[in-house]
Amino acid sequence: MSSLLRAQILQQRWHSSHGRYGSVSDIWPLADSQSTGGYYILSDALEVLPSGPNADAYAIKATPKRRQNGSPCGTFVITSRGPLLQPPWAGPDCWAR
Repeated sequence: MSSLLRAQILQQRWHSSHGRYGSVSDIWPLADSQSTGGYYILSDALEVLPSGPNADAYAIKATPKRRQNGSPCGTFVITSRGPLLQPPWAGPDCWAR
């Protein structure tokens, strides 16, 4: 999921400038928080990090805009520590696509 990997880089830049991680609306350059391919919507993963991004952590999810032609992957999540690979999130096979 290239958009989430790009978001990781943007988070590091934001953190360097602001001393904390930003929300998706702070860091993401595309309208309506769409992924670069337009198939996903990026948002803060409040299920994972209820308080939202802070000085130490962030969690961003990419939710499909609609069903992805039979893909079992669903929603991807990446945090400041890396991707979440356990259900209910997209697993390692999905990240390898």
